[in-house]
Amino acid sequence: MKTRFTFLALIISVIFHLADAQSINYLPLPKGAKVPDIAFNLQQGNSLRKANLGEFSSKMLLIDFWSTYCSYCIASMPKLWDLQKQFRGRLNIIMVTSDSETIVSKFWKTHKLSPAISSAKDHLLFVNGDTLLSALFPHPSIPLNVWIDSGL
Repeated sequence: MKTRFTFLALIISVIFHLADAQSINYLPLPKGAKVPDIAFNLQQGNSLRKANLGEFSSKMLLIDFWSTYCSYCIASMPKLWDLQKQFRGRLNIIMVTSDSETIVSKFWKTHKLSPAISSAKDHLLFVNGDTLLSALFPHPSIPLNVWIDSGL
């Protein structure tokens, strides 16, 4: 009886895993491919909201993959914020990390940041705990910048 229950539990687990894998079936995108309109949580300063990539289709989009352990990534944030200000109305920048919200929040609280990095952190758009964008744009190292033309 215990063997049948274990086998049944295994079958159910595989079925749910396969169903979940099919619902999020994002393969790496080749250059020039249309980007799917995926949803994610977007943070700007202290506000968090749901967003879709399609919201950014009217402007150029720069996706910057970063991490809390990447000092170059952190140091480049003010430059990216300056770039966004310079091309306001024509460019959106989204900072994407696979680090969890907890790790990112702890990082911001425990590290003394320059005023320029603090300002960039409060104004740029962030996606924390990412898995989907990283699946679309796999990268063996960071930072990685992905440029997406308007019209996605």
